[in-house]
Amino acid sequence: MYDRILVPLDGSSLPAAALAVASLVPSRLAYLLRVEQNAPEVSHYIGPDGRETHKRIVFREGDEYLKRAGDAFRAQGRRVEELQSWGDPAERIIDASADVDLIVMATHGRGPARRVLHGSVVDRVAREVSVPVLLVPGEHVPDEPAINRIFVPLDGSELAETAMPVAVTLATGLDLPIHGVCVVDPRTRERSGARDGRADEHAQRTSTFAEHAARIYLEDCLQRHGGAISTTCEAYTGGAIAALLRVIRPDDLVVMTTHGHRGLRRLVLGSVADGLIRRASAPVLLLREGMVAADRSSTPQRAERRP
Repeated sequence: MYDRILVPLDGSSLPAAALAVASLVPSRLAYLLRVEQNAPEVSHYIGPDGRETHKRIVFREGDEYLKRAGDAFRAQGRRVEELQSWGDPAERIIDASADVDLIVMATHGRGPARRVLHGSVVDRVAREVSVPVLLVPGEHVPDEPAINRIFVPLDGSELAETAMPVAVTLATGLDLPIHGVCVVDPRTRERSGARDGRADEHAQRTSTFAEHAARIYLEDCLQRHGGAISTTCEAYTGGAIAALLRVIRPDDLVVMTTHGHRGLRRLVLGSVADGLIRRASAPVLLLREGMVAADRSSTPQRAERRP
């Protein structure tokens, strides 16, 4: 599935959620990146000839934090590379993402934590990187982390369906079922302005028909993309975010596609993707429109230690 994943850390307890979920996603190599906003201490060593022989860069919290964070990956037999850098967190994460296949990072969720990996950093990384970003609610630290279902929101558009190949790959690799959900909103009563019993009856029939049509679409979509994978589906009418939040489970992995840069700016303003990222109880794998798997045969350089 993914050869190299990047997990940004900030020294707080918040990214523990990202580490827990990243440990569930198979990969060969895990890069753990810690970014300090202040410059590290630099010791220069001068030889007898007056020239610098080498220099030593010392980060304030040292290497122990990253080594502990990598223990779970090493126990799984994965290679772990520990990267330390300093400067603007979003820029350093974007730089380090150049040769990875997936970024797994925590959001601040609904909790009070506000450190390096919060709001604007997450939004900027999601907008600018060219790889999928798996966003994990900061409070998502179950006693026994698990992913038991791939959850795919679909709305009948080609854009939404572009998430299916990734969902199928994950479901195959993790031996999980795919659950597709479609939410439609006829808004019959709002258009007609009527409030009598006949309008209510008509709205109910319309909603029932819309749900039936959505279910047929879901079954067709899952059959076309899912192949032999176990699939289930649900269809609802009403507001998309509210309906999706009701049926997403903490042990789901939500996979969805959003628009390119323009669409991702709307994400910050409150689109469906944004609503799920900020409020869902499960991790959300966000794919940008047009995102394709790239050939990433090179190995990332250790993070630069410069502003």
